[in-house]
Amino acid sequence: MIIKNEKCKNLSRNEIINIIKLLKLVWPPKDNNFNKVEDEVDNYIKSNKNSEVILIIENDILIAQAKTFLRKIFYNNNSLEVVALCDVCVSPNKRGEGLGKKLILKAFKKIDNSDYKVCLFQTGIPLFYKKLGAKIINNRFYNNKDKENSQKNPWWDNYIMIYPNNYEWPNEDIDLNGPGY
Repeated sequence: MIIKNEKCKNLSRNEIINIIKLLKLVWPPKDNNFNKVEDEVDNYIKSNKNSEVILIIENDILIAQAKTFLRKIFYNNNSLEVVALCDVCVSPNKRGEGLGKKLILKAFKKIDNSDYKVCLFQTGIPLFYKKLGAKIINNRFYNNKDKENSQKNPWWDNYIMIYPNNYEWPNEDIDLNGPGY
């Protein structure tokens, strides 16, 4: 088993195709509109040029991945740079083997090593992340970059969390400064 941390801009075309296939396997498109994966590679490259991925590969097959990137958020007259965590997924036939935990601990190392102060993410499985040292936050979020409805909550999952759980998170409304992730 290989655990690889890589900037998205340094990924090979084949690695990107494997990431897209894994994402579609875990989260099939709601409209059942499966575009050719090859047609999505250029969009992936363009939209992830400043992101990093953590890949778990076994026997040359991608079995788990997570993505991180930096996002500057705003509250009152303050700003804060957070590590955004998203696209955490494990191949369905590999669940229950501790791969999700390995991904998250690797992502949280950016905080533990004092490279960054805090990680911000959404999830539907908060207990998993609580066991790893995260906590739920209850701020109101909005996205001033949304021209149609800037006050709409940009998140879609039920729980918004931060890591580490002892970080002094602001109590104010938060401008996510972009779409949910």
